[in-house]
Amino acid sequence: MKETPYELFEQYLQNTLDTEAERAFYEWVNASNENKQLFFEFKFWKEAGNESKEIDIEASWQRLLAKQDPAPARTGSFLNYSFLKYAAAVALVIVGTLLYLLIFSNKDNTPATLYITGNTTKADQLVLPDGTNVMLGPNSTFSLAPAFNDKQRVVYLKGEALFNVSQNKEKAFIVKTALQDIQVLGTKFNVQAYPNDLYYTTTLLEGAVSMTTKGLREKAILKPNQQLIYNRKSNSQKVQVVDANRYASWVEGYYYFADQTLNEILSRLSHIYGFSFQIENPALATKKFTGTFRKEQSIDDILAIIKISIPITYTFTNNNIIIK
Repeated sequence: MKETPYELFEQYLQNTLDTEAERAFYEWVNASNENKQLFFEFKFWKEAGNESKEIDIEASWQRLLAKQDPAPARTGSFLNYSFLKYAAAVALVIVGTLLYLLIFSNKDNTPATLYITGNTTKADQLVLPDGTNVMLGPNSTFSLAPAFNDKQRVVYLKGEALFNVSQNKEKAFIVKTALQDIQVLGTKFNVQAYPNDLYYTTTLLEGAVSMTTKGLREKAILKPNQQLIYNRKSNSQKVQVVDANRYASWVEGYYYFADQTLNEILSRLSHIYGFSFQIENPALATKKFTGTFRKEQSIDDILAIIKISIPITYTFTNNNIIIK
């Protein structure tokens, strides 16, 4: 193989790889998570219109040629990788205006205020009466209880939101989803709870939260960098240790997937881009992928990146994407 990794990268992005070069490209990229990240960094630079910077890939390339085991993947937050310094030049502008603001009567138990976000790649920012900051994800519904900030601070969420709760030891802050209640006093956490999703996920960045789930007796107490995943189908939940900042990176324009199945990834992408997905080969649904996507990327570009690790083909039919 005469091509260098840089040449393979260029040819892949230009769709000009021959059969032998394509095999070498996929073999090298899939040799380690480190190689995937190096390719994504190169791709980001090319898309930004820059000349490729020096990327230390020679050692990994030589390992592949020598049929040696690749070095372990680098650890640490995606947000610390060098290419994010340059992403700041195209940082998202966080808008504070929602697509809809509907005011309801405070009689009975109807919400006092209902916020609905649309199919957008930008986060909507809310500042609640108590000073709490809420970043709403796409296709989400958020509302305040009529007596918000009276004895308690109760809000309702269908979708995804990052909360930075103003501290008030006298008034608990409670987030109610379709199946869970999340109670805090002052903390920062991310909630992903779309009503029809299989999994509800709560990730704690700062402070502490107490959670109750319908059908489960025991409360769950989360500490920073812990994540609770609830499975609606099995009515079970688990707590795991994560890098919590990665799961809040969507407000800065990045969606992070950590060893998640194709089915889980497509479910989240459906909320972001408004497409529905149909996986025709059941074996593909459980294939796993790790990576980070930028909100500015098209769905076609994201599927092309997934294809590097998972052997998929896809076709578009209106707002439906068929995966084979």
